[in-house]
Amino acid sequence: MRQNNVTEKTSERKFTGRDMIIVMVSFFGVILIANLSMLYFATKSWTGLVVKNGYIASQNFNKDLAVQSALERQGWQGRLDIKTGQFLFHLTKTKQNVDGCSINGLLQRPAHNRSDSKLDFRSVQPGQYQAFHSLEPGQWVLALKAKCPENAGVFTQRYRFMISPAKS
Repeated sequence: MRQNNVTEKTSERKFTGRDMIIVMVSFFGVILIANLSMLYFATKSWTGLVVKNGYIASQNFNKDLAVQSALERQGWQGRLDIKTGQFLFHLTKTKQNVDGCSINGLLQRPAHNRSDSKLDFRSVQPGQYQAFHSLEPGQWVLALKAKCPENAGVFTQRYRFMISPAKS
């Protein structure tokens, strides 16, 4: 074995208190910037509000489920067809068209409430109700409520659907 007699000059830099402060400020600065950016995006998108009073909504939840279950057992069914700017809702009871209902809908984006719109459906044929509203591409939720003279409750359904961007 041969030893190398070449001596290298290495200058070792000492880690000082100033270096520690720079590391700490950089570390917590990155965390602060990440938290502030998440806070900004959280407050500028969806409010998180689903119902105005969660306690009242929870009190009615089981009752609403029981009404919907009873209506479905009686044969109430709804189907929604969506074409460009047109909503066509078909309502049947035991496969017979149901007419004379008052049908309203709330059209929402699942991620924010800036595009919420109310839809009023009008009868176009027995069992068929129509509303018009233009939609931007993306995810949408439509909550329908049908009040009919034939049933004791309100028939409700929620539809989640996607509008694709127009192809050029």
